[in-house]
Amino acid sequence: EIRHIATSPASGIGGTVRLGLAPSIGPYLLPKVIPELHKAYPELKLYVREDVPESLPTALEQGRHDALIVPLPVNRGELESEPLFREPLYLAMAVDHPLASKRRVDRRDLNGQSILTLEAGHQLHEQVEGLCTEVSARLLTDYEGTSLDTLREMVGMGMGMSFLPGLYVKSSLGQDPSIKVTILAGATIFRTIGMVWRKSS
Repeated sequence: EIRHIATSPASGIGGTVRLGLAPSIGPYLLPKVIPELHKAYPELKLYVREDVPESLPTALEQGRHDALIVPLPVNRGELESEPLFREPLYLAMAVDHPLASKRRVDRRDLNGQSILTLEAGHQLHEQVEGLCTEVSARLLTDYEGTSLDTLREMVGMGMGMSFLPGLYVKSSLGQDPSIKVTILAGATIFRTIGMVWRKSS
């Protein structure tokens, strides 16, 4: 999709693409793709701006971005989207949490547990809120994180458990001895990450 936006008939893929990203994606995805993208298309320049997913579609419609990489779905009549990948959500808890010693954590184990997530405006918030309702867990709305790093710190201090995206877990949690991460037993919980652009682009 970036190829379609950035292609110039004279010189191939080049120019500047203004890319909007959710902050729970950008810092963990871009280091994996930018080096190869730059190597393949040295004339392509990415101007990257992060914002909460709730605000990004409006900015795209207003022309402040050429494309977005955000959690799907994005339901706007003038926007097109394409899934790029599914990202598992890991259950994170302090290493001294009562459930940390279990070999597998089931959905029923979350009944009554305190769950932390990102503040409203992030699709991760809505997804975790729905999961809490499903398993009768308590979403701690008084202690919402402003970033994934903030969530990690609160989890490590024992304030509650959280669901953290796979790219973040693989990028940032490998060396944190205060946190245990695991996949919730049963059907894996995913979020879908996709690219979004204007139909008129």
